[in-house]
Amino acid sequence: MLPKVLQLLKSPRAIMSVLTLAVLAIIIFLSRHELVKAWNLFLHADLWLLFLLLPFQIIVYFAGGEMIFSYLREKNLIHHISRLEQTRIALELNLVNH
Repeated sequence: MLPKVLQLLKSPRAIMSVLTLAVLAIIIFLSRHELVKAWNLFLHADLWLLFLLLPFQIIVYFAGGEMIFSYLREKNLIHHISRLEQTRIALELNLVNH
């Protein structure tokens, strides 16, 4: 069992994944008190206001993606990608960037 684990850790991708998980675990552990405090504040928030923010957030994501895609369309680089696919890509890029 141990030789298989060591063999898997020879890959740079596997090493980065393990390091990323370790750092994430450390960050969560060190900020656990703040996370509990944030969760308690979230439970007391006005949910209607939070739900009202959702459409605006979607519009912001779409507008950010549209800025990039309008430039690429002007350069005729993405003429083969549909608007629906561009919207999906914009949402994915915003998720990755945040």
